[in-house]
Amino acid sequence: MLVSVPLVLEYEAVLTRPDEMVLETAVNGNADDLATFNLRHLREAAAVFGIKAAVPGRSWQKIRSEYEKE
Repeated sequence: MLVSVPLVLEYEAVLTRPDEMVLETAVNGNADDLATFNLRHLREAAAVFGIKAAVPGRSWQKIRSEYEKE
């Protein structure tokens, strides 16, 4: 196993992020979609709850296209 100080610090920073609060809010709010720049950490977790994670720009495009259909 190889480990460096910067790598350990990066893992620590990632593991202490409040990302679970974002996902918890989406789950508790029965969200269909989750807009986030952190797809790497949230996409798979959101999918477990049937929530589609996408970058905010993509989410905004989806909202606009649904609005324009009305």
